[in-house]
Amino acid sequence: MGVCVVVASPPPAPPGGCGGPDGVRWAALAGSGAWVFPDGATLDLARERRTGAWADINRGGAPDPITRTYLSIGLDHGTDPVDGTYHYVLMPGAGPDQAAARAAAPTATVLANTADAQAISAPGLGLTLANFFAPGTVGPLTVSAPCSVLLRENGGDLSVAVADPTRKAATVQLTMALDGYRLASGGTGITVLSDSGPLVLRCAVAGTGGASLSAVFRRSAGFRRGAA
Repeated sequence: MGVCVVVASPPPAPPGGCGGPDGVRWAALAGSGAWVFPDGATLDLARERRTGAWADINRGGAPDPITRTYLSIGLDHGTDPVDGTYHYVLMPGAGPDQAAARAAAPTATVLANTADAQAISAPGLGLTLANFFAPGTVGPLTVSAPCSVLLRENGGDLSVAVADPTRKAATVQLTMALDGYRLASGGTGITVLSDSGPLVLRCAVAGTGGASLSAVFRRSAGFRRGAA
């Protein structure tokens, strides 16, 4: 079975060669999926035949050589980058039409992509997701220690999950620039410090082994955003 790549820029390299189309907004590989590059990207493309055997990587594997054609797509980071950043959207199973549509109308926004935090929001899904590597503020979230945070707003409900993958903090204080919510369910290990104005939580992450603490909050009846 042959493979093909479709890119929103010059065509890929011929078999055995490499290319570097600039300003690529999306790429799609038949039978695999697609990638969207919101800021544009320079790609290195190569199509080549490779030979190997299962015995090369598995003890007791078959020694018979197998030769197949592969196409590689590489994102060029330049030479010895310092504080470089990149981001892309992975779309498993997507084709060229879906990739082009997503590139033209993105559904997610990068809120931060630094050494201190990486975060995105997907308004259509009501999602905000963040990994903090240091105390700080990103979008509507402020944290007192490194942690991972997931918010999902759905109708009048707000689901919150907080975890400390580092397993180093005793507590994490999370402040959300969201008002009008009151605790509805869950909340084991979570203390509501304030629900008047911004929602402030203290999360007892010690002893959780990096697992999430979660709770659901519900918008108060009669609440109007911006009301005094």
